Amino acid sequence: MTDDGCEQELFVALGWAASTLWSDLPQEFQQRLFEKAVMFQGEAFRQPLAIYLHERHERTTDALKRDAVPEPDSLGG
Repeated sequence: MTDDGCEQELFVALGWAASTLWSDLPQEFQQRLFEKAVMFQGEAFRQPLAIYLHERHERTTDALKRDAVPEPDSLGG
């Protein structure tokens, strides 16, 4: 059995790994993992986690970049 500090480090490492692979995971697995995280942390965690993942998800960030309106330069061009 691990001590609390080591267990916390394992949770953080596993969470980091899952977040870096998020775009590669099947959508069903993403949903299950998301719901488990919310269940673990509480309902107040749902929106911040959704925002975090949305900002880092390859499909959503690519869509945001594609749909972004470029700002005009200072010379009016």
